[in-house]
Amino acid sequence: MITSQEPSFNNQVAAIRAASVLAVLGYHFFPSYFPFGYLGVDCFFVISGFLMIPLINRNTSFVGFINNRVKRLYPALIMFVFLYVVLGYLFLLDDEYIVLLKSSIGSLWHVQNYLESSREGYFVDTNGFRPFLNAWSLAVEFQVYLILGYVLLVLCRNQELSHTVKSILVLFLISFIGYMVSIYSYKHDPFFISPLRFWEFLVGSLLYYLMNSVYAAGVLGFLNKYKFSHTVLIIISLFIYFNGGQLKGLSTVLSVLFCALFIYSVDLSKLYRYVKKTYVYVCSISYSTYLFHYPAIEFLERFVGSPGVLDRVLVICCVFFVSHVVDLWITPKIIGVNQAGAKLFLGSCVLSALVTLLYVNLDVLNRGIITKNKVINVSDSFEVNYKEQCDFLGKGGTYEDERCRIGSGLKSRAEPHFIILGDSLSNSITTMFESLAKTDYKFSEYIQVGKGSCPIVFDFGGEKCGKFKDDAVSFLNKYEGKLIIITAQWPLYFYENDMGTLNSRKQDLVKFINKYKKSGSIIYLVHSVPLGAKPRSCIARFPWSNLGGCEIPREIFSERGDFAYEFLEAIAKENEVLIFDPAKYMCNTIECAVFRDGEVFYLDDSHFSESGGRYLARKSMSWWRDNFK
Repeated sequence: MITSQEPSFNNQVAAIRAASVLAVLGYHFFPSYFPFGYLGVDCFFVISGFLMIPLINRNTSFVGFINNRVKRLYPALIMFVFLYVVLGYLFLLDDEYIVLLKSSIGSLWHVQNYLESSREGYFVDTNGFRPFLNAWSLAVEFQVYLILGYVLLVLCRNQELSHTVKSILVLFLISFIGYMVSIYSYKHDPFFISPLRFWEFLVGSLLYYLMNSVYAAGVLGFLNKYKFSHTVLIIISLFIYFNGGQLKGLSTVLSVLFCALFIYSVDLSKLYRYVKKTYVYVCSISYSTYLFHYPAIEFLERFVGSPGVLDRVLVICCVFFVSHVVDLWITPKIIGVNQAGAKLFLGSCVLSALVTLLYVNLDVLNRGIITKNKVINVSDSFEVNYKEQCDFLGKGGTYEDERCRIGSGLKSRAEPHFIILGDSLSNSITTMFESLAKTDYKFSEYIQVGKGSCPIVFDFGGEKCGKFKDDAVSFLNKYEGKLIIITAQWPLYFYENDMGTLNSRKQDLVKFINKYKKSGSIIYLVHSVPLGAKPRSCIARFPWSNLGGCEIPREIFSERGDFAYEFLEAIAKENEVLIFDPAKYMCNTIECAVFRDGEVFYLDDSHFSESGGRYLARKSMSWWRDNFK
């Protein structure tokens, strides 16, 4: 065992932990500058596996090992949940608060990874509000301690060192192969599945044994002498930076390799001491920083809509302050209490009971934010009530994230006046037609077919979208000659700099249009609604704030939408089809409407609420009367 080098190894672990938490922080607060910062979580897993072996060796029983982990993890976790439950009580709407309370239970009982894995689609629990999303990794880590920790403890106690290492290697291969098969064969990212994350922890465990073996000195000397490891680290970094978005799981493998190689071969003993102090300090508060930072940005986005750089920096400063207090002041004192582990576990049970009571009695609580915003029917304003199953397609099967609707005035599915199809926008636009139907019943005689992220009129979205598209087209063929409204252009926003893909999309769309025009159908294209809304920032969250003030600046909408608009306008002109633009009725030269007279027009940044549909119907009624056949 090379005990003389262990302090250097500890420095390296501290450095990589500090860098990882800063990378994750950067990814969540400034994603355009840190596009692969999420890979820091993989480094956390490697470090946990590396530190798990000495922890197991120092404990005489599994209970002692878990008690150690409870004392380390629970002080910050309990304060994390308690703080945000209080803040949520003060500032969140009921539907948002319900999500937070559920997530609190999931975090305290370390099942948040499975709770998050069950959420899919556009409309995911209050407009995608996932305040404790980051707690998934803590859940995975604790599950690893319970399952893998017990297995490793048995291996370390009952086998010789060489057999222990071989057993760990076998476990690594099983988990790693399962991970790769899941990604490449089943086309599924095992992001939240603990057993398929075991291999990352086991890399750290194997690394610990390697670094403390008799061979470490020779291998380490070779790597440092020829700078082999430094070259590999640079190559991995560049490869991830330039190709990370196209690697399909390989970026995780490379980040794990980078982390292990850095800990194994980089010598930080000669760094300037103030640099050491900096990364050691960031490492010392990294756990609480990781916990507290993500809900902070989720809350901020609800309060101000689109936070500026200064807003984000101020929140980061607050997170660092809270983390300093929790990790360096409070946690050490709690850990020193007699039977701290048992008391912390009991405290988490009590907090879970309090959270459950809040959840059960939420309807009768007289919360200030609800009272202050009573002019808005808060529940109805953000209620997602038009996601329905497309049970009339194909053989009656259901589809993930499907959005179908039968018009309120349609008496027979065999005789619709028109068909609306596309991605989730097709369902959103039905809110307008239902409002138009109050003046002319024919606007409610429709069948709408849609699926989130699946445009139908051209290939996009993979195998699941392909099945839905095939069934939707087969269904549509039954209604040749009917009026067709196409509301599918969401994928176009991804390909502004990829003319090859855009030309392919154009050919698919034009082919689709011409096919049904030949059968006698009249075709309309519909632009997306004005993009960039932050409807929940319309709410008066604070005692000094007022309702409204959440309109979309015209330049923001133009930045997001102009290219796709020009693309579709050209297709409409070339193929002689009418195109309807909601922005002409929702926007002026300065801004686009999001809130008027106590009504919020959006569910999220690109989908109408029923109030939005009514508003657009009032503004555009004359256009539809003049142009609707």
